[in-house]
Amino acid sequence: MKILIVNTIPFDLNGMSTVIFNYFKYMERQNIEFHFLVNDYIDKNLKSEIIRMGGSIHLMHNRNKKPWIYISQLRHLAKKEKFDIVHVHGNSATMEFEMLAFKGLSTKKIVHVHGVNTQHPLVHRILYPMFKNSYDVAFAASSQAGEWLIKNRPFTIINNGIDVKRFLFDEKARKRIRELLNIDDERPVVLHVGAFSEQKNHDFLIRTFEKFHQTTPTALLILIGKGKNISVIKEYCRTHGLLDSVRFLGERNNTEDFYSAADLFLFPSKFEPFGIVTLEAQCSGLPVIASDVLPKEVNITSNVSFLALSEGYESWANVISKRLSESHSNRLQKTFYQIFEDKGYSIVKNAQQMKKYYFELAKD
Repeated sequence: MKILIVNTIPFDLNGMSTVIFNYFKYMERQNIEFHFLVNDYIDKNLKSEIIRMGGSIHLMHNRNKKPWIYISQLRHLAKKEKFDIVHVHGNSATMEFEMLAFKGLSTKKIVHVHGVNTQHPLVHRILYPMFKNSYDVAFAASSQAGEWLIKNRPFTIINNGIDVKRFLFDEKARKRIRELLNIDDERPVVLHVGAFSEQKNHDFLIRTFEKFHQTTPTALLILIGKGKNISVIKEYCRTHGLLDSVRFLGERNNTEDFYSAADLFLFPSKFEPFGIVTLEAQCSGLPVIASDVLPKEVNITSNVSFLALSEGYESWANVISKRLSESHSNRLQKTFYQIFEDKGYSIVKNAQQMKKYYFELAKD
């Protein structure tokens, strides 16, 4: 069986791309030939891993800037490769671009919605009447995502699973990271993992931490990620005397160690398709404070506090203080592995279920 996976955003270390890569990585890939259609850019490490595991990569022009060229190129590829299934990951009716490329072909078409909004509302409204009748199967990362795009038509919820064993709390990793960064074991550490983009809302994050830091001057904020807004945040820290209390660590491939080293996870996104990093943080036993734009399904361990951004920096800072004052000595004792397994968020099981869906659809 030959499957084309389409990522409608750049294939970077973002949430949706991580989910796409994880399903491929953890799936038993016998009798499946995987191809990946990349929109404009792919991270070099992800590219090498996909190729190492037997996948093929097709890099296309930016679909949003030149959609008709993109559709033409994709249709040429579709006719050449004769895929059994095309699985398109996106957030809006712009997935109709891919549906048009495969129109009239025997390929089964899956649309997989991850978010609950779009950055292209006008195009979304124009394309929606065509989109709603052009696919064969619809998947959604959450009930909210499905209701947003698929509406009252049938869809199947596909949980965004994680490698549970990888993200369980590790006392040795906590000591190692804290020693490496010269952090006293009693020093409270707040963590954020995400690109420095408008979506992740680092401006709100740093101002919230500043309020918290005024009452807890020993606190440390660790920021993992890169992006165009990083210089602005660094300058704010410099002019507000926070450089000694904020660590900019860039991208890391061992984020699980930093979850273990931290005491709280802060995630004030302006919008968020799902927020898989909040699952990773919970798996490590961290209390999570997140904006209320996230789907409530992310609250796997009942350890997430949802706040509206309109509540302001001081309210958020007060909740940080409250959550850090709670006892978190149960990070080792709680059976987080079993919780994630029971609630269907283990990527190992989810990947095998996805494989089953593929074969059933191809058979039909």
